[in-house]
Amino acid sequence: MSFGSSSGFSRFGGIAQHHDEKRYVLKKMEAEGKIKFYDDEKKETGKVEIIAEKGKVVFYKDYLPSPAGVGFLERIKKIDIFSSDDELRDTLFVITDDKTMMHPIYQFSQGNMVLGRGKGDIVMAIAYHLLGDVIDSRFILGSAVDEEVLTTIKKLIEGKTI
Repeated sequence: MSFGSSSGFSRFGGIAQHHDEKRYVLKKMEAEGKIKFYDDEKKETGKVEIIAEKGKVVFYKDYLPSPAGVGFLERIKKIDIFSSDDELRDTLFVITDDKTMMHPIYQFSQGNMVLGRGKGDIVMAIAYHLLGDVIDSRFILGSAVDEEVLTTIKKLIEGKTI
């Protein structure tokens, strides 16, 4: 995926403005309210918030029509990491070129630096890393996120230098 005019980034005037201007409605909560799932009013985009002990991780996603024409596929586009006082620490961008798989392989980057990859349900895999036993490990079977990505997210939440 390129960041040129043919990508989803410019269509919305930049991904940060696209997601931050949306009005989200709470859809469901899991893990004792520590994971919150939201959709926008038009159900074109969504977000998931993981409330960790020392901060918050927010995943922004777009919905794409499935190749079979039934339902939609979710694509994580970016991850905002916040401190416990809601200060934005940093943003990780998430890229996938596969628009056909339910859970494709994702690539995480911080600025121009590639941090690593993830596969499966990356939201729940990161939630498991941050929240531990609150998440049933069956939810992350077949999912994985590279250690460098997990370590970076945890350090950003805690305000440690990377």
